[in-house]
Amino acid sequence: MPLSPTWRDRFVDLAAELCRARGEAEPIHHADAHQALQLSLWVDGMRFDALHPDIDDETGDRIVLQGRLGPLPGTPQDALWRAALAANLALCRQQAGAFGWDESREELVFSAHRSLGDMDGTGLLRDLGDIAAHLAGWRQASHASSA
Repeated sequence: MPLSPTWRDRFVDLAAELCRARGEAEPIHHADAHQALQLSLWVDGMRFDALHPDIDDETGDRIVLQGRLGPLPGTPQDALWRAALAANLALCRQQAGAFGWDESREELVFSAHRSLGDMDGTGLLRDLGDIAAHLAGWRQASHASSA
């Protein structure tokens, strides 16, 4: 597949390819080149957002994948925060991603960057499945430790 002329176009092509691979309708994107693009989808029971910055962003060749783990279970949440922060140490060393807190939705989110240059819809879907599997294990362990 030939690369599109801009990274933004490449993200649009990738989102369309991913939706076709899943048998879903292609997403509608903003015409405004200065508005970030977002594709939301569910993979293996986990909600993901694939985000592309606006065209002026210096990191236009990269996307952010966010796996949304949802609200933290009951109390005590301190143990879950510690587990997420401890995981961040190893993840940062591997440049694999990081946990964060989405204040607007009050939920734990895992974010990872991926390059658009060598990605296709099948590869992205495989990456999302791998992330979902790791996060499902982490979510299960964290929920058990809070019980």
